[in-house]
Amino acid sequence: MLFTEEAETEGLFPGYHVNLQITTDESPGAAAVSQGQLFGKNIWKMTPEGKLARQTVHTGISMDDLIEITSGASVGEWIATKDHGQFREDTGFITPLKMGDIEWKQLGKYDNVNWRRYIVTGLLAR
Repeated sequence: MLFTEEAETEGLFPGYHVNLQITTDESPGAAAVSQGQLFGKNIWKMTPEGKLARQTVHTGISMDDLIEITSGASVGEWIATKDHGQFREDTGFITPLKMGDIEWKQLGKYDNVNWRRYIVTGLLAR
C-alpha cells in the first residue's frame, strides 16, 4: 500500500470513522457465475441445440456471491440455476412461462412458432 503526503485529507480528523475498500486482486472482463449456479466443480449450461450439458469448470477469485470462471465457460453462455437435482444430461433447457412478460400486442410476430409443442414439453417436464 502506498499513502502519499499529497493525498487529499481535508475534512479528515482524528476519531472519525471511514469506509475503506482494499482491492487485493482483480480480473477485468472475466466470466463469473453466482454461487447458486455452481454445483461442486460443475455448471449446467445450454448447448447450441438447446439441451442441458454438465460442464466441469475451473474457478478463480470470488467476491460476495460471484465466482470467477477461468475455464469451462465463457461470457454470454446460458447457465442453469435452481433445482439442480432435476437436471439431466441432454434434456431440454426449459424456461418458465411468465404471463407478465408476454408482449400480447405482438403475438402475431410469432405465428411461425409451434406453440403446442412447447406447451406440452413444458408441462411434461414438470
